[in-house]
Amino acid sequence: MTRSLTCAALVALALAPAALAQGNPSRCGVERWPVKVAIDADAGRIDGAVHRTTISELAVLPRPATLPQRGRAEPYELLTLRVVGIVLGTISEDDGDIHVIVGDIEDPTSTIVAEVPDSACALGSTRIRDFANAYRALRNVQRGDIVILDGVGFFDYVHGQTGVAPNGFELHPIVGARVVGTTIGRRRSDTTAAMVGKANAPSGSSIRVWVNTSSRVYHCPNSQWYGATRRGMYMTESEALASGYRPAYRARCSR
Repeated sequence: MTRSLTCAALVALALAPAALAQGNPSRCGVERWPVKVAIDADAGRIDGAVHRTTISELAVLPRPATLPQRGRAEPYELLTLRVVGIVLGTISEDDGDIHVIVGDIEDPTSTIVAEVPDSACALGSTRIRDFANAYRALRNVQRGDIVILDGVGFFDYVHGQTGVAPNGFELHPIVGARVVGTTIGRRRSDTTAAMVGKANAPSGSSIRVWVNTSSRVYHCPNSQWYGATRRGMYMTESEALASGYRPAYRARCSR
Protein backbone atom coordinates (compact mmCIF):
# COMPACT_ATOMS: atom_id res chain seq x y z
CA MET A 1 0.00 0.00 0.00
CA THR A 2 2.79 2.42 0.89
CA ARG A 3 4.64 1.75 -2.37
CA SER A 4 1.55 2.36 -4.54
CA LEU A 5 0.77 5.60 -2.78
CA THR A 6 4.34 6.82 -3.14
CA CYS A 7 4.49 5.95 -6.84
CA ALA A 8 1.16 7.66 -7.51
CA ALA A 9 2.39 10.70 -5.67
CA LEU A 10 5.58 10.87 -7.75
CA VAL A 11 3.65 10.58 -11.01
CA ALA A 12 1.23 13.30 -9.92
CA LEU A 13 4.06 15.62 -8.94
CA ALA A 14 5.70 15.12 -12.31
CA LEU A 15 2.50 16.18 -14.04
CA ALA A 16 1.35 18.88 -11.61
CA PRO A 17 2.47 22.53 -11.59
CA ALA A 18 5.67 23.17 -9.68
CA ALA A 19 3.73 25.27 -7.17
CA LEU A 20 2.21 22.09 -5.74
CA ALA A 21 5.51 20.44 -4.92
CA GLN A 22 6.10 20.73 -1.19
CA GLY A 23 7.76 18.14 1.00
CA ASN A 24 9.01 14.63 0.42
CA PRO A 25 6.75 12.30 2.40
CA SER A 26 8.16 8.84 3.05
CA ARG A 27 4.58 7.55 3.25
CA CYS A 28 1.04 8.86 3.36
CA GLY A 29 -1.30 8.52 6.30
CA VAL A 30 -3.88 5.79 6.83
CA GLU A 31 -6.07 6.51 9.86
CA ARG A 32 -9.13 8.48 8.64
CA TRP A 33 -6.91 9.74 5.85
CA PRO A 34 -9.74 10.39 3.34
CA VAL A 35 -11.30 12.76 5.89
CA LYS A 36 -7.98 14.44 6.67
CA VAL A 37 -7.45 15.44 3.03
CA ALA A 38 -11.13 16.00 2.14
CA ILE A 39 -11.62 13.17 -0.34
CA ASP A 40 -14.14 11.31 1.82
CA ALA A 41 -17.78 10.64 0.93
CA ASP A 42 -18.95 13.74 2.82
CA ALA A 43 -16.33 16.19 1.50
CA GLY A 44 -18.85 17.83 -0.82
CA ARG A 45 -21.03 18.72 2.17
CA ILE A 46 -18.38 20.81 3.96
CA ASP A 47 -19.67 24.33 4.57
CA GLY A 48 -17.31 26.66 2.73
CA ALA A 49 -18.37 29.70 4.76
CA VAL A 50 -15.80 30.52 7.43
CA HIS A 51 -17.08 30.40 11.02
CA ARG A 52 -15.03 32.43 13.49
CA THR A 53 -14.36 30.79 16.83
CA THR A 54 -11.64 30.38 19.46
CA ILE A 55 -9.27 27.57 20.33
CA SER A 56 -10.64 27.45 23.87
CA GLU A 57 -14.13 26.81 22.51
CA LEU A 58 -12.99 24.12 20.10
CA ALA A 59 -11.04 22.30 22.81
CA VAL A 60 -14.22 21.61 24.82
CA LEU A 61 -16.59 20.57 22.02
CA PRO A 62 -18.40 17.27 22.70
CA ARG A 63 -16.54 14.34 21.19
CA PRO A 64 -18.58 12.06 18.89
CA ALA A 65 -19.22 8.47 19.96
CA THR A 66 -18.00 7.13 16.60
CA LEU A 67 -15.57 8.39 13.98
CA PRO A 68 -16.20 7.06 10.44
CA GLN A 69 -13.14 6.14 8.39
CA ARG A 70 -14.55 7.59 5.15
CA GLY A 71 -17.22 9.96 6.44
CA ARG A 72 -17.66 12.88 8.83
CA ALA A 73 -19.03 13.28 12.34
CA GLU A 74 -21.69 15.98 12.25
CA PRO A 75 -21.88 18.88 12.75
CA TYR A 76 -18.35 20.01 13.54
CA GLU A 77 -16.50 18.02 10.87
CA LEU A 78 -18.63 19.77 8.25
CA LEU A 79 -17.54 23.27 9.31
CA THR A 80 -14.76 25.51 8.06
CA LEU A 81 -13.45 27.32 11.15
CA ARG A 82 -11.19 30.33 11.69
CA VAL A 83 -9.05 30.86 14.77
CA VAL A 84 -6.38 33.33 15.85
CA GLY A 85 -3.64 31.62 17.81
CA ILE A 86 -0.04 31.55 18.99
CA VAL A 87 2.30 28.94 17.51
CA LEU A 88 3.74 26.87 20.36
CA GLY A 89 5.63 24.43 18.17
CA THR A 90 5.67 22.51 14.89
CA ILE A 91 6.39 18.92 13.94
CA SER A 92 7.25 17.68 10.44
CA GLU A 93 5.76 14.20 10.15
CA ASP A 94 6.64 11.14 8.02
CA ASP A 95 3.51 11.68 5.94
CA GLY A 96 4.70 15.18 5.00
CA ASP A 97 2.09 17.01 7.10
CA ILE A 98 3.07 20.16 8.94
CA HIS A 99 1.72 19.62 12.46
CA VAL A 100 1.23 22.97 14.21
CA ILE A 101 0.58 23.22 17.94
CA VAL A 102 -1.42 26.40 18.39
CA GLY A 103 -2.55 28.06 21.63
CA ASP A 104 -5.51 30.33 22.24
CA ILE A 105 -4.58 33.98 21.78
CA GLU A 106 -5.98 34.83 25.22
CA ASP A 107 -5.11 31.59 27.01
CA PRO A 108 -2.17 29.75 25.38
CA THR A 109 -2.57 26.88 27.87
CA SER A 110 -5.62 25.90 25.80
CA THR A 111 -4.23 24.21 22.69
CA ILE A 112 -5.26 22.28 19.62
CA VAL A 113 -3.38 20.66 16.77
CA ALA A 114 -3.75 22.05 13.24
CA GLU A 115 -2.31 20.20 10.24
CA VAL A 116 -1.81 20.91 6.57
CA PRO A 117 -1.14 17.89 4.33
CA ASP A 118 1.54 17.59 1.72
CA SER A 119 -0.14 17.84 -1.68
CA ALA A 120 1.60 14.63 -2.74
CA CYS A 121 -0.58 12.78 -0.23
CA ALA A 122 -3.82 14.57 -1.14
CA LEU A 123 -4.35 13.42 -4.71
CA GLY A 124 -7.91 13.94 -5.91
CA SER A 125 -8.77 16.58 -3.32
CA THR A 126 -10.46 19.69 -4.65
CA ARG A 127 -8.56 21.70 -2.00
CA ILE A 128 -5.09 20.67 -3.14
CA ARG A 129 -4.08 24.22 -4.12
CA ASP A 130 -5.32 25.52 -0.77
CA PHE A 131 -3.10 22.93 0.91
CA ALA A 132 -0.12 24.02 -1.17
CA ASN A 133 -0.63 27.70 -0.30
CA ALA A 134 -1.12 26.97 3.40
CA TYR A 135 1.91 24.68 3.38
CA ARG A 136 4.10 27.45 2.01
CA ALA A 137 2.71 29.94 4.55
CA LEU A 138 3.52 27.63 7.47
CA ARG A 139 6.70 25.97 6.27
CA ASN A 140 8.93 28.43 8.13
CA VAL A 141 6.56 29.41 10.93
CA GLN A 142 8.29 29.99 14.27
CA ARG A 143 7.36 29.46 17.89
CA GLY A 144 5.68 32.64 19.13
CA ASP A 145 4.26 33.63 15.74
CA ILE A 146 0.64 34.76 15.68
CA VAL A 147 -1.37 33.03 12.97
CA ILE A 148 -4.85 33.16 11.52
CA LEU A 149 -5.83 29.66 10.46
CA ASP A 150 -8.81 28.46 8.44
CA GLY A 151 -9.38 24.74 8.62
CA VAL A 152 -11.98 22.01 8.49
CA GLY A 153 -13.03 20.56 11.83
CA PHE A 154 -11.73 17.10 12.65
CA PHE A 155 -11.74 14.76 15.64
CA ASP A 156 -8.57 12.70 15.89
CA TYR A 157 -7.91 9.64 18.02
CA VAL A 158 -6.08 10.76 21.16
CA HIS A 159 -2.83 8.85 21.60
CA GLY A 160 -0.49 11.28 23.31
CA GLN A 161 0.08 13.71 20.44
CA THR A 162 1.96 16.84 21.47
CA GLY A 163 -0.49 19.71 21.94
CA VAL A 164 -3.64 17.64 21.40
CA ALA A 165 -6.87 19.02 22.85
CA PRO A 166 -8.57 16.86 25.51
CA ASN A 167 -11.37 16.05 23.04
CA GLY A 168 -8.98 15.35 20.15
CA PHE A 169 -10.37 18.23 18.08
CA GLU A 170 -8.13 19.58 15.32
CA LEU A 171 -8.18 21.80 12.28
CA HIS A 172 -7.33 19.17 9.68
CA PRO A 173 -6.87 20.03 6.94
CA ILE A 174 -5.78 23.66 7.14
CA VAL A 175 -7.07 25.40 4.01
CA GLY A 176 -5.79 28.92 4.69
CA ALA A 177 -3.00 30.38 6.82
CA ARG A 178 -1.50 33.78 7.51
CA VAL A 179 1.28 34.81 9.87
CA VAL A 180 0.19 38.20 11.19
CA GLY A 181 2.64 38.99 13.97
CA THR A 182 4.73 37.63 16.79
CA THR A 183 4.62 37.58 20.57
CA ILE A 184 8.40 37.70 20.81
CA GLY A 185 9.43 40.91 22.54
CA ARG A 186 5.83 42.00 23.19
CA ARG A 187 3.60 41.73 26.20
CA ARG A 188 0.79 39.25 25.56
CA SER A 189 -1.79 41.85 26.60
CA ASP A 190 -0.54 44.17 23.86
CA THR A 191 -0.53 41.32 21.34
CA THR A 192 -4.08 40.31 22.16
CA ALA A 193 -5.36 43.85 21.81
CA ALA A 194 -3.62 44.29 18.48
CA MET A 195 -4.79 41.02 16.96
CA VAL A 196 -8.28 40.62 18.33
CA GLY A 197 -9.41 44.14 19.23
CA LYS A 198 -9.88 45.95 22.52
CA ALA A 199 -12.91 45.44 24.71
CA ASN A 200 -15.20 48.42 25.00
CA ALA A 201 -14.93 50.67 28.03
CA PRO A 202 -18.57 50.61 29.29
CA SER A 203 -19.21 48.46 32.35
CA GLY A 204 -21.83 46.24 30.74
CA SER A 205 -25.45 46.03 29.70
CA SER A 206 -28.69 44.24 30.36
CA ILE A 207 -28.35 42.30 27.09
CA ARG A 208 -28.88 38.58 27.73
CA VAL A 209 -25.71 36.65 26.83
CA TRP A 210 -24.75 32.99 26.82
CA VAL A 211 -21.84 32.11 29.10
CA ASN A 212 -19.64 29.14 28.23
CA THR A 213 -18.77 27.96 31.73
CA SER A 214 -15.90 25.80 30.43
CA SER A 215 -13.95 28.46 28.53
CA ARG A 216 -15.28 31.36 30.66
CA VAL A 217 -16.19 33.24 27.48
CA TYR A 218 -19.61 34.75 26.83
CA HIS A 219 -21.43 35.06 23.50
CA CYS A 220 -23.75 37.75 22.19
CA PRO A 221 -27.21 36.92 20.76
CA ASN A 222 -26.02 37.10 17.14
CA SER A 223 -23.22 34.57 17.68
CA GLN A 224 -23.36 31.05 16.22
CA TRP A 225 -22.36 29.78 19.69
CA TYR A 226 -25.21 31.57 21.50
CA GLY A 227 -26.87 28.87 23.58
CA ALA A 228 -24.97 26.22 21.60
CA THR A 229 -21.96 25.20 23.71
CA ARG A 230 -22.08 22.02 25.71
CA ARG A 231 -21.92 23.77 29.08
CA GLY A 232 -23.26 27.21 29.84
CA MET A 233 -25.99 29.48 31.12
CA TYR A 234 -27.77 32.72 30.30
CA MET A 235 -27.24 35.95 32.22
CA THR A 236 -26.95 39.65 31.47
CA GLU A 237 -23.73 41.01 30.07
CA SER A 238 -23.21 43.05 33.25
CA GLU A 239 -23.56 39.91 35.36
CA ALA A 240 -21.15 38.02 33.11
CA LEU A 241 -18.49 40.72 33.41
CA ALA A 242 -18.98 40.99 37.16
CA SER A 243 -18.49 37.22 37.42
CA GLY A 244 -15.18 37.37 35.57
CA TYR A 245 -16.31 36.10 32.15
CA ARG A 246 -14.83 37.73 29.05
CA PRO A 247 -16.48 38.50 25.71
CA ALA A 248 -15.78 36.19 22.79
CA TYR A 249 -13.23 37.75 20.41
CA ARG A 250 -13.11 40.65 22.93
CA ALA A 251 -16.19 42.07 21.18
CA ARG A 252 -18.76 43.43 23.62
CA CYS A 253 -22.50 43.12 22.94
CA SER A 254 -23.30 46.60 24.21
CA ARG A 255 -21.62 48.69 21.56
